[in-house]
Amino acid sequence: MRLGLQIVFVRRVDSNDKVYVRSFVTSKLNRAMPIEQRTFFYLIKGPLKILILKAIFSTAITFASRSNGFRDYVKQSFLEKYPLIHTYYSIKKNSLKIAKNELAFGQLIPWTGGANSLYARQIFFGTAAYFMKVNEAGGILKKHPLRLIPVDDKNDPSLTLKISRILIKKHKIDTFFGNMGDRNILTILPDIKRQAILALFPFAFNKILKSPFLTYIFNGTNDKELQIEKIVNFLVCEQKLKNIAIFHQNDELGIYLGKYTALCLHRAQVEPIAITPYHLKHMEITKAAQTLKALGPDAIISLADYMPSCRLISQFFRTNNTSNQSENNHPNSSTGHNSPETLFIGTDDMYFAAKILEDCLGNYCSNIYFTSFLPLPDKAKTNYKVVQEYLCDLVKYFPKEEPSPLGLSYYINAKLTVEILAAQIAKSNIPVTQNNLKSILQQGLSNIDYYDLGGFIAFNTKGCRSAVYPLDPHIFNLRKRNRKNRAQRRGQ
Repeated sequence: MRLGLQIVFVRRVDSNDKVYVRSFVTSKLNRAMPIEQRTFFYLIKGPLKILILKAIFSTAITFASRSNGFRDYVKQSFLEKYPLIHTYYSIKKNSLKIAKNELAFGQLIPWTGGANSLYARQIFFGTAAYFMKVNEAGGILKKHPLRLIPVDDKNDPSLTLKISRILIKKHKIDTFFGNMGDRNILTILPDIKRQAILALFPFAFNKILKSPFLTYIFNGTNDKELQIEKIVNFLVCEQKLKNIAIFHQNDELGIYLGKYTALCLHRAQVEPIAITPYHLKHMEITKAAQTLKALGPDAIISLADYMPSCRLISQFFRTNNTSNQSENNHPNSSTGHNSPETLFIGTDDMYFAAKILEDCLGNYCSNIYFTSFLPLPDKAKTNYKVVQEYLCDLVKYFPKEEPSPLGLSYYINAKLTVEILAAQIAKSNIPVTQNNLKSILQQGLSNIDYYDLGGFIAFNTKGCRSAVYPLDPHIFNLRKRNRKNRAQRRGQ
């Protein structure tokens, strides 16, 4: 069947209800169409008039479902495969239909927020895997199923505020789990201060969020300062390196972490040869990379997201390959600069950079290190019961997703939340509902003293409201770890 079809994706709708769109035109229905997770409208080929209909989603699916290609694509999308990823427009116009005994948690994450969408996926899958496990067993105490409501805020703080207000006022959801972004969390901070929102384990690092006066926010293992101290000790004391540079993003958090890293190096009697920022919004790293390559550092501490780190490491790799070929494969030539011995190290964000570059850069990835509070998820290498549970549940519910320390972290956070909530419900004479979920959870988490989570001990730290697992950050290297695993398999 050959029919003309034009798919029109809504970009935004302004205050005057004027629609801004971009379109995709195809002449065959049996082609897989790049449908995004957002409200869309369609237009049959002909006069270019946008037909805005309330029931357009179901109409378009019905019309196109005759095509195997389109139907296969939809089956692979989040619309059927996972709990629906909501948008601002969907929660504004539609009812979420929360059941009487159901306990719902909001989760505002940037599914379409550029590079941050990778973090969003890990947070969602780690949380959802545990929630689905609980629901499969009948819910909390066999009568309260859990519901996770992820909403795409596109990494836009203004949109985060709008979505949170809609969830609170229209849908009565005031407990949020795993919201992302410093700027986004700070936008809803007034609601947290007036106890309108309970924010559980936000993926944010601003020191303001760890104030002891914020009684309705609980943080996880996201302390960047401890990771930086571990990195400095590793470079200076263990690797005996002195020629060290710092690479950081140019926002408030990045500048603070850059200064803190320089201070830690100064305490170790080492001065950084460069503190080089990059433009966060545009991820422009060319100038910073040129500066660093010209200096030829022994090590670069990357205080950046995984994508800028990937680009920086790739530029060094490309330069080294070119220079090595021109110098007859003598990497340590008299030029001294851009040696393949340059070591790259970062906080837990660097894990994703190492995973992305592992296959394409080969042995060069042995120069990439990262820190993590939690062990790398590996069923054969861990004695922690909760890590084994995470790996089994991820394979069971989301078999195409790879485990990660971030996903494990939110699986543990979800486990802690559910078990504390179950304990509070069991000892309380007041039945739990969506209306009192926030206060019951807040009271339970505030009273944590010592709680075993399958090998990890959760407790509240002094001076801030956190559920922290008492593990020091460790230094990891994926390439060397994989070599060790392969050697052990050969030995067997």
